Amino acid sequence: MASQPYRTIPASAVATTRRHSGAGFTLVELLVTVTIVSILLAIGVPSFTDFIRTTRVRSASFDLLSDLNFARSEAIKGSTTSKITTEEISVTLCKSTNGNDCSTGTGGYEMGWIVFRDCNTNGTRDTSDCDGDGASESEPVLRIHAALSNVILKGNTNIVNRITFRANGRANPIGTYSLCLGTELRREIAVSKLGRIRLESHDDPGETPPTCP
Repeated sequence: MASQPYRTIPASAVATTRRHSGAGFTLVELLVTVTIVSILLAIGVPSFTDFIRTTRVRSASFDLLSDLNFARSEAIKGSTTSKITTEEISVTLCKSTNGNDCSTGTGGYEMGWIVFRDCNTNGTRDTSDCDGDGASESEPVLRIHAALSNVILKGNTNIVNRITFRANGRANPIGTYSLCLGTELRREIAVSKLGRIRLESHDDPGETPPTCP
């Protein structure tokens, strides 16, 4: 078979090819790219922001749920280890701005809260005879929770400032905590007279949250 002669490519053609291959985006391509990125940001940023906010309220609800169960458990457990009478044993969860004292001013539990052994069952952290030796000492703080970020957490009228669990596990007073994002009620935690604690969610996909009370 006869061999094909090599074909010489003019230098000008090579230069032209190189210029085209390294030219980058055209104006149309750039506009299309910017449009696509804008659409993705418009869709993605609000969704991501809502995801962050929802995660915060879920975390806050789990923290409060954990501390309520802890307070009830400590009240029941304390009845078997304390020297004072069963009727006097209780554990209180109250809102607190400083991690030391109970707060009764405006604002909800988003300012923070504490769990403490309420030895005289008055709903306020003060001094009391907690070990039955006849001497008063500061009621011990069992847990401290810092302030929440961008979440509203408030108790209804009965538990606006505090809730107390007795040695028999019962709660007094009783009520419901509301966790809100802005005007939207996302989660509720209800405490019954028997001390049972129930979490109700309003942040499932497709659900329209009620208005924050």
